[in-house]
Amino acid sequence: MVTPLLIVRVARLVSSFTRFCVVCGGFVSFLFLFAPYASAENLTLGGLNFHVDEIAEVDSQAVRVTLFGDSRVIPKKRLEFYVVEKYFQRSDTAVRFPVDSVIAFFFDALKRFRAEEAKLAYLSLLTRKDYSLENDRGVSLKLRGSTEFIEEYKSILTTDLTTAQLRESLYSLVYVIGVHDFAWLKANGSRYVYSEYSKFGEYLQEWFSSALEDQDFSSAAEKLALAENLYEKDDRRIERMRLLYSRAENAQQAVKEQKLEELYPLVELGKKDPLLARILRPLALQAIHEAAEEEIEGERPAKALLILSRIDVEERTPKTHDLVYAAISKLPAQEVQLIEDVQVEFLIRIVAKNDARVQQAYGSYLDRRIRFLLSSGNVRRAEEAFQKLLEVRPDDKKANEVLRKELALSFVSRGYYQKGERLLKHHSDSLGMWDRFRLFQEGYYVDENSSFLILSLIVIICGLVAYRIRALIRSIQQWDEEQDGEQPWIEPKQTLSEQEVDENGGFSFAQMRKGLNPRMHEYVALLRKFGLTPTSQLRDIKAAYRTAIKEVHPDLYSEEEYDEDKQEKFLKMTTAYERLLELRSLLKIEDSTSGEIGD
Repeated sequence: MVTPLLIVRVARLVSSFTRFCVVCGGFVSFLFLFAPYASAENLTLGGLNFHVDEIAEVDSQAVRVTLFGDSRVIPKKRLEFYVVEKYFQRSDTAVRFPVDSVIAFFFDALKRFRAEEAKLAYLSLLTRKDYSLENDRGVSLKLRGSTEFIEEYKSILTTDLTTAQLRESLYSLVYVIGVHDFAWLKANGSRYVYSEYSKFGEYLQEWFSSALEDQDFSSAAEKLALAENLYEKDDRRIERMRLLYSRAENAQQAVKEQKLEELYPLVELGKKDPLLARILRPLALQAIHEAAEEEIEGERPAKALLILSRIDVEERTPKTHDLVYAAISKLPAQEVQLIEDVQVEFLIRIVAKNDARVQQAYGSYLDRRIRFLLSSGNVRRAEEAFQKLLEVRPDDKKANEVLRKELALSFVSRGYYQKGERLLKHHSDSLGMWDRFRLFQEGYYVDENSSFLILSLIVIICGLVAYRIRALIRSIQQWDEEQDGEQPWIEPKQTLSEQEVDENGGFSFAQMRKGLNPRMHEYVALLRKFGLTPTSQLRDIKAAYRTAIKEVHPDLYSEEEYDEDKQEKFLKMTTAYERLLELRSLLKIEDSTSGEIGD
């Protein structure tokens, strides 16, 4: 009997079986579709990955290789060459690898002495459009330095190449073979040397010059010997190379012996010959730097700068800048070499524009130089140095203004008013009061307008002073009149005229009235109160005081008889007496036989 539970179980089984079939079908389909790639392999050779469709072993000596749809049986030992050959002979597959990677593969094949593989890689490079001149120059340089692969190089040269494939690197192979196996080159590679399309002679001369520039005289001699074997001795290229080699040898000898006088003529010849100049430049720079360094160590910085000035501005190096900086830093202020030698000054100014250290050292030297010239009175030279300083140090306003002011004051003090005015015209704000006073003393501010102004100020000041003196005299006269109106306490025993006092050598009232000292007026007025004259001495003053107070002294009267008038009069006399003694001390009046009063 079929129950509902049985039906559910059967349905579950059917569903599980269906899912299992789907999974199995998918796996079978994957195997069917991707089976051709299941046996694919990658061969890594010299850093390059070569994709091979299938490699199947046939027996111990052979394998079946399927590559680019072509399947064949080859010996196992030929497997790598076969894959490399297939890839590099096809233009569409060779370009799959970057140029740098193919170059690396080429040199790796040379090191493994796989001549055929190296040849295939190199030839594929020559046909590629992305193989640049820079790439070829790098390969060329490396080939000339590798002399242990002569046979591999010969294998490459035996290939027929088109004119477009004749690159510098190929001529490098010709050069290496020619140096080590000249007979083989002459028998098998003469077309690379003597054909109308050949540029071997040009490259050989260029390599020869580069060797001389690098001071590699052994390499240069090697190239010169090869050129002499390949070409006629009277060939202009041979003569040119011999001349360059001879002059380079002479220059090197002059450098070793530090004979700059022999080196300079060669350098002058190089100015007319660009190639010779390139060869001699490193030698000349080396010699000049060594000589300048020796002068600096010997505390002769001026001579070092003179030597360094022989270097063309375009040829200077970081070491040139270092030596110039060291020389200027040690240069004393009294040294004129840096200022008066045009060639030295030109070099320093050019270097200073491109080197902050040299600019600062040059400005410091000019600052010291200007101060030295000002202290020695050479103002004109100081002005020339100041103009140079403004070109080197235009932004340092504070330091420049101080020098400008000192220079202007020096001009003015020597009577060069126009030069001083020109320097201070736009910088008068930097002058202090003392500087302005110095300029005024020297007549800097004196012209028609300023003279009228100054004269007007003097007249006004003199008028104010005269007015003040007149007011003072009037006040003194008024005070004298007030004192003259009071009665003296003692009548003078003898009254001398002013003329008589003058004749006796005393102090006259006329002189007193004309004087301007208020203390003296007060002193004379108090003397007159006691009936004395200006010629009275201390004993006369004391005697007159005692006589005057006899009538008002409190000891002479009882309390009832001593009234306020007597007391007030006594106090006035006593106060006047004490004031007289004080004034004599202040006026430094001393008793003398001639009766004169002190100042």
